[in-house]
Amino acid sequence: MILLVVDTQNLIMSNELYEFQTFVYRVKTLIDAARNHDIEVIYVRHDDGVGQELTKGTFGYEIYEEFQSMPNERIFDKNANSAFKNTGLLDYLREKGKDTIVIVGLQTDYCIDATVKCGFEHGFKMIVPENTNSTMDNAKEIHAMQVEAFKGLLEKYQDYDTNPGNESVEKVEARLQQDFTYYYFICIGQQKARAVRVVDKKEAGTNKRISPIFILPEFQGKGIAQKAIRLCEQMHGGGNWELDTILQEPGNCHLYEKMGYRRQAKQRSSTKGLHWYFIRRTNHEALWH
Repeated sequence: MILLVVDTQNLIMSNELYEFQTFVYRVKTLIDAARNHDIEVIYVRHDDGVGQELTKGTFGYEIYEEFQSMPNERIFDKNANSAFKNTGLLDYLREKGKDTIVIVGLQTDYCIDATVKCGFEHGFKMIVPENTNSTMDNAKEIHAMQVEAFKGLLEKYQDYDTNPGNESVEKVEARLQQDFTYYYFICIGQQKARAVRVVDKKEAGTNKRISPIFILPEFQGKGIAQKAIRLCEQMHGGGNWELDTILQEPGNCHLYEKMGYRRQAKQRSSTKGLHWYFIRRTNHEALWH
């Protein structure tokens, strides 16, 4: 058995992590317990490469002070989500005859998830103790993404009552508590290009809904939104899908047109003359126009 401590680096630890104090206490307790019982502690650090914030030679790259490694403990560096990919960790563990990995660290939905899955594929028994992994507080992270992604449209149309960029973090938190709401991060490599929310009540006769999808400006125009919506449709199944879009934004209208959505009716208008339209795709229904 070994204890694998993943990506507990200063830069990542400086994010607004979920249940931060509990996470720090639990991980530190496990590291101390492993050392006291002669269980090998192995560290993994993530390197995004030259010119990036998370890179060798920076303070942010170093391991968080309370989790510092001992001089005799191994550290493996990686540049992918999985700690097993091109790091030498797999060969090292096999040479040592280890078959059980207790894994702690960051982030739950990225490198912990990828490493656990790869560990299983390589035949290891993977143990994830309670409250020993964390990630950014989802509500605050999603809210910050949403505000940033819709900032341009909010400034352009000043539709403060209808624009997702003007919603409160409390509204995002409330959605996360809904058993019919599913949020998915849209990722390009290690970077989050932003997110999409699917409303799926999983009841016969009810429509599935995209509400909202938001992509950062630098990732727009690259087909990412279309791929994300298609993946959502695959994961949640067929039937009727619906969403709202802005009539005055021809790029968005064209995207949904290509995907087979049809305009149903004008849903609401703002005082600035902005028109939001309700659109729907019924299985493989013809394009709207």
